Amino acid sequence: MNTETRKSVKITTYRKEHVNLFITLYRQIFNSPPWNEEWDEFGVEKMILKSASRKRFLGYTASIGNKAIGFLIAYPLSPFFPFNRIYYLSELFIHQNIQGRGIGEKLCLNFFTALSIQNSSGVILLTQKNSPAEKFYMKIGFNSLSSFIKIQGKIIMYLNLQNNNAKRTYYD
Repeated sequence: MNTETRKSVKITTYRKEHVNLFITLYRQIFNSPPWNEEWDEFGVEKMILKSASRKRFLGYTASIGNKAIGFLIAYPLSPFFPFNRIYYLSELFIHQNIQGRGIGEKLCLNFFTALSIQNSSGVILLTQKNSPAEKFYMKIGFNSLSSFIKIQGKIIMYLNLQNNNAKRTYYD
């Protein structure tokens, strides 16, 4: 990511008025390869509104100017201790034309910082096995739990925030 682009990316807390931007970008990304899912507007809206209504929801929007280019959505794995200290990273996606330029890392840094303040213990996620997403998560410190749990074509990954194995690769 070049310095000019990097500096122009702004990370803000997700707000309800971002819902239409979220829906448009989500469908554009996940209805295309390698995901090839079939999301309609109603399904995406229902998913984000349900996520955002959860207690201790965390969401971030990455933008350049007034154009949304990425989102991160997460919430506690469970409302009950000790699992309420582990967050489920539900969604992290960046516009296809600018992936690989540090924007996902910048979103994650904001997320990890918020979790550190809350004294959260870790982050868990589910992604497609052998995908660019899996490689990205490994690069920033996530580990595979696939040897313990098997889901066809998917991989469960975990980041232990207590051991500080998250690679803080924020680009200033």
